[in-house]
Amino acid sequence: MRAALPIVLGISGLAAFSTLALAQASKSPPRPATGQTVRYIYLYQGFMGDLPVDGILREVRQGARLVSATLDLCHDVAPGGRKDRFVAELKPSGPRLTGSAVSQEEKLAVTVTLTRTPAADGVSFEGTIRRGAVETKVATESLSDVSEEDHRAAEASSDVLQTDPKDFTEVMPDALLVRVKREAVVEVLKRLRADKVLVRSEDLTEGCVNLRTGERTLTLTVDPMRAEGVVGRLRGTPGVIEVGWTTSAYYNIDYAVRVPAAGWMRPDGTLDRGAIAPAVSAAVAKSLSASAEAPRWDDTTGELKLKFRRPYQKAPGLDLSEIVEIDCVVAPEAPRSREAAVVWIGSLATTIVDEGDGPRLKFTDPETSAEEDTADADAALVEAVARELKGRVWDTDNARWK
Repeated sequence: MRAALPIVLGISGLAAFSTLALAQASKSPPRPATGQTVRYIYLYQGFMGDLPVDGILREVRQGARLVSATLDLCHDVAPGGRKDRFVAELKPSGPRLTGSAVSQEEKLAVTVTLTRTPAADGVSFEGTIRRGAVETKVATESLSDVSEEDHRAAEASSDVLQTDPKDFTEVMPDALLVRVKREAVVEVLKRLRADKVLVRSEDLTEGCVNLRTGERTLTLTVDPMRAEGVVGRLRGTPGVIEVGWTTSAYYNIDYAVRVPAAGWMRPDGTLDRGAIAPAVSAAVAKSLSASAEAPRWDDTTGELKLKFRRPYQKAPGLDLSEIVEIDCVVAPEAPRSREAAVVWIGSLATTIVDEGDGPRLKFTDPETSAEEDTADADAALVEAVARELKGRVWDTDNARWK
């Protein structure tokens, strides 16, 4: 079952983030000399005791000899708290590696002293890292390394962002992605208060990637009818690097129906929500053999909220009811399109209720069905909506409507 949307808006009380330390922003390292190889070692929790760590050690080697090393270490200042980072160039001297730096966020002096021990299956380290007045012991088991090519592949962003999509087959009309400079994120969020958007709560906190790149990413959900205006205003906002449409974890084109404009869209290209909402609701109700409650549109996300009621058939004799809720996104098939609209259908969320007289039973939420059963149920709804609204469904194999 595809999950329901769990995003919440909450930006009050945000503290201002520190200005990007340009000297420690990610830069392309120098190319190795002829005959040299570059290997990367990833460092995680345990490298600095109980402190959560996200570290990268870049080693330049000439055969078995270590030529140079760079330690990029991001860590919690306290468990579960804010983060700091330093980048130290380490000087090899036999098995010892030594270097110093100033931390990016708290501007504390950092001294690194490590002993590097090669092994058949990797490299181990022991020593100390002094950060300000606090010294932490370092001790690792053997750590494996990866090539520069593999490291670059691991570092590549998987985010999808289309600044001007030709249609909404690869990205969603209600899903926006905003790349923002770290120092500007609070002001950008404050401005978004006036735009009625849903902000992913995970985007309110910083990770090590943000400290390394100097950027933050905001994932927004907004009414598709207002999305283009939000994008336009964000493009003129100081600190915004790039903004556009992105994918959704909750909807995809495989569970969508393309319907002709006639009857569902006005001449100016806007949706006739008063017409399409009851039509979609009636089609789903017929497929589910259920009675429908009045459909409604979410004021922030623009989602169509559908709710149905039917007898619960798996426990005869108890006169129980099953409440089925489904969210949909309905929007023109492309920005400024007047030819067709698309209905993206979310997964079913079901609740069992006892509505009899007198004392009543209460139930936990039903367990998720087997994946193939859920997919079949979702596909049946898509076919039902397509049939009733004279629409077309997506042909995944040929990447076109059929």
